[in-house]
Amino acid sequence: MTDVRMRRTGTAPTMAAAEIETYETLWKNWDRIKLAELGVNTDFIRKLDDGQARDLVRGLLYLFEKHKSQL
Repeated sequence: MTDVRMRRTGTAPTMAAAEIETYETLWKNWDRIKLAELGVNTDFIRKLDDGQARDLVRGLLYLFEKHKSQL
């Protein structure tokens, strides 16, 4: 996986930053798959920055879990 920060600054990230970025990428992809299984078009999530995407995905999953008996 190419690190965006490395391309911008020319410096390698610390191990902790790389681990966090990998975790965030995996988390975001896993939840996008889960949302897609629920029938949500997740293409627009890719256009958001990580913080916005994380908050949106968490909120949508919360709403689905809370109201899944009504769906």
